[in-house]
Amino acid sequence: MFKIGYLPLSKVNWTNDTLEAARANATAFLKTLPDVEVIAPDHMLALEGEAIEVLEQWEKDRPDLIVAHFLTFSLGVVPPMFAQRLKVPILLWSQPEPDPKGGRLQNNSFCAANMNAHHMWRLGIPYFYVHAQAGTKEAETQLMKQIRVAQAMKALGRMRIGLIGGRVPGFFTSCVDEMMLRRTLGPEVKIITEHELFTVAKNLTADEVAKGIAIIDEDLKTPSADAPRGDQKEKSARLIAAVMKLKEKFFVDTFAMRCWPEVILSEFYGIAVCSTLGHLTNHGYLTACEGDVYGAVMMRIGQIISGELPFFCDLIICEGDHGTVWHCGAAPCGLAKPGCTPELHCSATVEGGGVKG
Repeated sequence: MFKIGYLPLSKVNWTNDTLEAARANATAFLKTLPDVEVIAPDHMLALEGEAIEVLEQWEKDRPDLIVAHFLTFSLGVVPPMFAQRLKVPILLWSQPEPDPKGGRLQNNSFCAANMNAHHMWRLGIPYFYVHAQAGTKEAETQLMKQIRVAQAMKALGRMRIGLIGGRVPGFFTSCVDEMMLRRTLGPEVKIITEHELFTVAKNLTADEVAKGIAIIDEDLKTPSADAPRGDQKEKSARLIAAVMKLKEKFFVDTFAMRCWPEVILSEFYGIAVCSTLGHLTNHGYLTACEGDVYGAVMMRIGQIISGELPFFCDLIICEGDHGTVWHCGAAPCGLAKPGCTPELHCSATVEGGGVKG
């Protein structure tokens, strides 16, 4: 569960019932977000002392993101103090200034956010920023965009990638610096040999193989023409089930697989594994091709930020206002255009095409 600490900030002589209602509405809105827990005071914070009381409690509750909501101008001491002591991302949220209608300034919210952004910059603390009226669709859209990024940051800090077999031959773009990756973003790489993958696939029970077959049949049709032949479909099902078992053994949440040449060669395994990777991703076992660990990281980021399935692929054409991407057949079937039914065929490229499914 992703935990948000909501800080409703004000200044003593600016507080009024309208702003208290805005605070209550903002708290209620944040609590409606999916997979989010909200911790928040039951009143606006206008004095340093009451903010410190909240901070001391939050040091026990450990929020994953601070949302500093400037309902009016407020003390510049509070957001930097929270960000430094809790060491989590902070989102600065200002609101449009109401029309004073010839009278005095009412909120001065943007000025508070501007000042605190300067504080964050001087302290070297990265921050998010949203400028929108609480309760509006614009506020919801902006907040969710930033919250998803913060969720991805948290997920990366806990991410464990199963690298099966290493990178493929000659793809030096897929080389991974494990400790640099772990130091800068957080993911840990667990090395898994292809020998173990093939051995686990060979020794599965009938029920485990049946689960793999069911996943394939759920995702797509297997046409009679140009379909995988012999035991190729079963071999794909076995690899799917084997990766699912390896996920539990190695406590990983994402994979990168060396998808050739060993998997393709008949003396080792004997299938084109592209669709297998697509099935795994389609069912939540995100798997990057070619042993590309950085690709796996980007797939996980893409999934969290978009809320959709990712597709790890090559950019082939980028001219004018269009582009073309491809990757053999490893796209998850959930990305198919509505009304279109994916089909399982022999690969168009492996061993000359039309040979292995």
